[in-house]
Amino acid sequence: MNDPDSDPILPAVALVRANNRRGAVAEALALLEEDLIRLVGGTDPSILLIPTLGPSARRSTPAAVLSAVVDAVLAVGGRPAVTHPESPGDPWGFRAECWGRPVDFLDSKSRHIQSRILLATIADFRIVDSCAAGLVIVEGPLDWRGRRVVAVAGADPIAVSAVSAHECGIALGGRPLDISTLPLLGDPPRGPRSARYAGRRDAGHRPTTLAAIAPRAAAPSPD
Repeated sequence: MNDPDSDPILPAVALVRANNRRGAVAEALALLEEDLIRLVGGTDPSILLIPTLGPSARRSTPAAVLSAVVDAVLAVGGRPAVTHPESPGDPWGFRAECWGRPVDFLDSKSRHIQSRILLATIADFRIVDSCAAGLVIVEGPLDWRGRRVVAVAGADPIAVSAVSAHECGIALGGRPLDISTLPLLGDPPRGPRSARYAGRRDAGHRPTTLAAIAPRAAAPSPD
């Protein structure tokens, strides 16, 4: 029986702020090197990378960010495979970015690889109660100019979502995880922000997205 007074073992979350998305993700994964090593420690070193393919560049995983994840996986002895829907050409630039490296490209229905890294964007992330990914990365710009970038990564999707929401000033519904109880690696968390700031478009969010996960921030923007 567990001691109710003992502290639970909480997953580490890497939080990195930078001025470019690739650099932020690369640094976050460097902080989580032990988690990456555990992912490739089984009988199959393959790791499935699942990028976000949204309707715009801001809401999609950039090829440079995918490249940073590929480098990190290769550095620990893994073999990266990327979900890539069948389409003419290379619309997201993933194949061109990974040219010359041992990367497999699989269609979106190929999910036989158990170890996974899910790449979500800060502009459209969602809380995931159960996620088969070994690591979750939430990254992207915090302002419309793209000069302030954040990357949050970890093995627990709820912890990653909680830290991401805190960075964006979003008040999550229900009983959100207290990030002060998490072992954070990298940069310290920012101070609290108002719900008004979270609802602004230059915070990297669309009001329709906020309505689903942050009712307090779903009020129409004055602009």
